[in-house]
Amino acid sequence: NGKTTWIYTPSENQVLVNDYKPDETTFSLNDFLFNFEENYEVESVESVRYDGLPHYQLRLHPKQDDTFFQDLTLWMRKQDALVTRLDVTDLNDTRMTYTLDDIELNPAISGRTFTFSPPEDAKVVDLRS
Repeated sequence: NGKTTWIYTPSENQVLVNDYKPDETTFSLNDFLFNFEENYEVESVESVRYDGLPHYQLRLHPKQDDTFFQDLTLWMRKQDALVTRLDVTDLNDTRMTYTLDDIELNPAISGRTFTFSPPEDAKVVDLRS
């Protein structure tokens, strides 16, 4: 919702709740997908099959050495140029993988779509002031 972040770690069954504070360590998939050329350049492109379909696999390199996210690989479907997977590794060697499936372009979306309800047995740690 642009105001609160919820980070759920299934292996620990824990949810961290905090105020949204953008900084260089914040990763926004939306911002990345629409603005990656500002901060990254394509290092290599390879034709691969991913999830049974032809894709381009792009390895990206940051334009600045001190960029927080250092290693990025994305998979783009050849048929429509939509990104279906993104692997990101930061300076702390933390790796995140985003997979996108059942992609629907320009769907009607209600505000309830952007709510998160933690599992009933999860430990919720609220870090908001």
